[in-house]
Order: sequence, then structure tokens, then C-alpha cells
Amino acid sequence: LIKSGIIIVGAASLSGEKVSIVVMVTRDLSGQYQADEIVKKLAVLIDGSGGGRAHMAQAGGRKVSSLPEALEESVNIIKEMSS
Repeated sequence: LIKSGIIIVGAASLSGEKVSIVVMVTRDLSGQYQADEIVKKLAVLIDGSGGGRAHMAQAGGRKVSSLPEALEESVNIIKEMSS
């Protein structure tokens, strides 16, 4: 059980042709960190699009090889939001 935090999960499809990212932000943090804003920035990196709500959002894309880069970049996105 996570009481406060941000979760970002990414996975490639079994065929290896598509990639998905899910971002969840606990409600206590969703005023400062919005999942939909985070996922939209990550979606660009995987050649896709995304959206959702402040506490949960998802993206899909075609650039599977960029998933590790997108997950690493999520740390920078969150740091930028905290400034």
C-alpha cells in the first residue's frame, strides 16, 4: 500500500510493436504532480500520445526502443515539476 508517491510503469506489447506507460499519482500529491501532464511528456518520447486525469493517466506509442529512455526521463520531469 502506497500512502504517498508517484508510480510510473512501462511495458512493451508481446509482439514488441507497441509500448504503454501508466502514471499514477496519489491524491495528496496530485495538486503538485499531475499524472496527465507527466504522461503527455513521456508520450512524445515513445512516438505516441496520452492523457487521463490528475491522479492516473496512460500513454501508448510505437517507439518501443525508447521506453528505457522515457522511464529515465520521468525522474527529470518530476524534478522540474517540484521546482
